[in-house]
Amino acid sequence: MNRRQFLRASSIFSAATLVSFSTWAAGSENEVVLNLDPTRDNPRNSEGAFVTLKSGRILFIYTRFNGGAADESPAQLASIQSDDGGRTWSREPRTVVELADGRLFSWMRTDQGAHFGCYSTDSGKRWLPPARTDLVSPASPASIKRLPGSADLVALYNDHSGRFPFPKGKRSPLVAAVSSDGGKTWPCRKLL
Repeated sequence: MNRRQFLRASSIFSAATLVSFSTWAAGSENEVVLNLDPTRDNPRNSEGAFVTLKSGRILFIYTRFNGGAADESPAQLASIQSDDGGRTWSREPRTVVELADGRLFSWMRTDQGAHFGCYSTDSGKRWLPPARTDLVSPASPASIKRLPGSADLVALYNDHSGRFPFPKGKRSPLVAAVSSDGGKTWPCRKLL
């Protein structure tokens, strides 16, 4: 058999590793195609599943911990994708929050000077094309959560809009922003 198959394994550092191999035959060479190593802000990745879409795109959806490495630590679902049979994978995970009206909102950092966001109205089966948000930022991550008991979203990110002073080329300042319209606009901002 000459088709690619995939396996998710966790190391002792709780990093998810994707391994590509040609056959199950003993002695075959394994090639690591992606390592989801933990970071200070993302100390653990685990519990993932692969989905192959009709288009051939492969999604790996996994748990991305962001508030500690323990099982009860805050976490969110994230996904990465491959459009070439698993040989290469997207660099930035897509993170998702459910809005009060049931839609899903996903965001991603870019090298375009701002975060981009997109929506799904069918539980993530289809997504509208990503569009620029007004979260102007260097290519640094943002964390977005829905406030409990509210429809409001809060984002923590590095603001480079000019509203707050920032050193060029640095991931600062850290700002909290609130959206009351499902992530379309973020008018309320506070320097942390």
